Amino acid sequence: MAAKAKTKKAAAKPKKKAAAKPKKKAAAKRKAAKPKKAAAALILKRVIVQFTRNGRNVGRPQLAPRGADDVHFVWKNPPGVFVRAWWTRGGRRIKLIPVPRYANDVHVRIR
Repeated sequence: MAAKAKTKKAAAKPKKKAAAKPKKKAAAKRKAAKPKKAAAALILKRVIVQFTRNGRNVGRPQLAPRGADDVHFVWKNPPGVFVRAWWTRGGRRIKLIPVPRYANDVHVRIR
């Protein structure tokens, strides 16, 4: 009876170890995923923000800082003007954009 019990236990152990190793490798592959090419291409481009008032440029054009991947504008309505703006990276503010007084439009250029 003792010999039968040993063979059952020995047969069950290797199956558990063999099944656990492939799962760890698959998880490691998911962590090492590369960023999408389209998103990386936009980060490398030159981005300029120009505020306007009734179609006329006001203030100086603002160049995006290195690493910025988004821009955030705060609009106040009424009177229908921008009050604040920031360049952001990953959702975090990295640089304040000076907003000219009474700017009611903005143009974003990607070159």
